[in-house]
Amino acid sequence: MADPKYQPGDPYCSACGYLLKGSTESGRCPECGKPLVESMQRYQPESALGVRSVRRRSEVIVFGWPMYDIAFGPDPLTGQRVGRAKGLIAVGDVATGGIAVGGMAIGIVSVGGIGIGVASLGGMATGLLAAAGGCSLGGIAVGGMAAGGLCTGGMALGAVASGGMAIGLYARGGMAIGQHTIGRGKTPDPEAVRIFDMVEPIMGASLPGAGLMGGGWAIVAPMVITLFLVVMIGLIAMTMGRTRGMGSNRA
Repeated sequence: MADPKYQPGDPYCSACGYLLKGSTESGRCPECGKPLVESMQRYQPESALGVRSVRRRSEVIVFGWPMYDIAFGPDPLTGQRVGRAKGLIAVGDVATGGIAVGGMAIGIVSVGGIGIGVASLGGMATGLLAAAGGCSLGGIAVGGMAAGGLCTGGMALGAVASGGMAIGLYARGGMAIGQHTIGRGKTPDPEAVRIFDMVEPIMGASLPGAGLMGGGWAIVAPMVITLFLVVMIGLIAMTMGRTRGMGSNRA
């Protein structure tokens, strides 16, 4: 809903709602004293945007980053076609932060359509430590297609690989290709058995007589729990950042 007090593009203080026309060079809101660099936003009714645009940012700054930043949808005032969120907790179309959730997410923990981070979960996931997704690449990788040091998936390629089709130095699967293998119709290689016994807590046990991976849940379950927690944090952050019924675009 449009607010009759504001015209599209009018600057206002998100903390108190004060109209800042003619006051944007003072550095602080004349009404509540908040620094304008933190509190100034520009009013833009949703009807003018065509699609919903959300911008929420914490006033708490830690190490130069807002505690949370939420950005969805286009912002015609800045020319952004998508929301770009940056914060310790970042949620948006493109999110960068400590914990990042978005269509494209880059962070220490990242969850998104495309996820890049130390630990990553996404349709396409790249993780320095762990990755899980449709297509994953990481130190420990789980996915439809997985590549990494320890990997498990429909198709797995890595030093230690387990899957429907597994290629690696140590390989276990329906079709196992490697120097040391466990596979259907083959006598299990003792060295492969030893290695897969060592990594069983991570990659799961072989199914009796089948030679197929039986797990990977030691990787997937913690990441699914992380996803749930991250989404909850994002929802809480969005609720905390609600303004008083006005357009939510940052200046």
